[in-house]
Amino acid sequence: MDEIPVRVKLWRLFCFHGADEEASEPYMWVIGFKFDGSTMKQALARFNWTPDYFFSQGSHGCLGTRNVRPGAKISIPANVGTWETTIKPIKLTDAQGNSTDVPGAVGFAAVVLEENNVPDDAAEAGHQALNNFVANTLESFVTGINLLEFNQAVQDRVNNGAARDKAIEDELRARFDVVQQTISDGASDVVSQAMRNAMNLPELAWAGIDKDQVMGRAFHLATAAQLINEGDFTLDFDDNLFDNPALPEAGDFAYTLHSLIKARVKWRAIPSQLPAKHDIQIQGISRGFSRDRKSYYIANVGGVVNGNSWWMGRSDACGMIQDGRKAFYVLDGDGSHTPVSVVSPPDSHWSYLTTPADDHPGNNLLSLPKYYELPGFHSAVLEPDPFG
Repeated sequence: MDEIPVRVKLWRLFCFHGADEEASEPYMWVIGFKFDGSTMKQALARFNWTPDYFFSQGSHGCLGTRNVRPGAKISIPANVGTWETTIKPIKLTDAQGNSTDVPGAVGFAAVVLEENNVPDDAAEAGHQALNNFVANTLESFVTGINLLEFNQAVQDRVNNGAARDKAIEDELRARFDVVQQTISDGASDVVSQAMRNAMNLPELAWAGIDKDQVMGRAFHLATAAQLINEGDFTLDFDDNLFDNPALPEAGDFAYTLHSLIKARVKWRAIPSQLPAKHDIQIQGISRGFSRDRKSYYIANVGGVVNGNSWWMGRSDACGMIQDGRKAFYVLDGDGSHTPVSVVSPPDSHWSYLTTPADDHPGNNLLSLPKYYELPGFHSAVLEPDPFG
């Protein structure tokens, strides 16, 4: 799929104990963002940035509850913690003209605060200041990437054995980790300064009031590749926001924020697309072990022809060879075709596939890779799941 629907959902805040115990008033700000083909487009040695953000609504009281007691499970409203969007691959081309589709990524930053003696409008001023700070930091990050230097760093990873698409993904993530730290380090000061300015308080007066308190932050990023590799297409996160991580019950507050990022997709099985031609190259296999013969045998064969995947079991392949419907071969390193034949032992109830015994291990069926790991092989395709 070129475009994958995703859901970012911060769904529950669990209170072990709040900053004001049974009179606690937590609230939350969330910023969603994505790095993908819709927001990042290569322009020579730089990226053009067309941001797409989710900004949560409200400040004081945005979680719909006050006087939060220990043990409370706060359901986070959708307008605070749920973002439905899509992500597309980022298309990159290096100086040699090599093009790569890099999986898009989606993420969020969340800040949990305790309401104290800051007015509603000042709290919202802090909220907007945080939104602007994060947006400006992300823009500087994306537009500041020098793709000439970036591609060299990617090549270094490739030289160390990484696949190119994985090298690009890892290099982007490594650089993003620095940005994440910048946001985490600067968020509290940005919020505090904006609240103070909105209240028009001198620094000494600000220092003396019981102001709203930043209790914790959560920051997560998920790529399309990560989500698709999950059995349920979901990454779950549990962030402990503890004043005293070593002894949570002794701290001023202790919360756990539960969230997830989910690709709203499903697998749809597709049929094997056996080529119409009579002679077919076997490019891959899967093996089984026969207790009777005490040896491995070819259980399945398959390949990819013109972008179409095909596969079949041993018995079907044997039947096609025996009745003349198809012929199969293994392509040797010199370009020659080694025919695949059927052997039917007199003391066995089933036949098996083989190639002629010779001194060329490259044309041995058992030397072939797993058919389902062949480049471009697919036995199922992703499609949107409206119920995901």
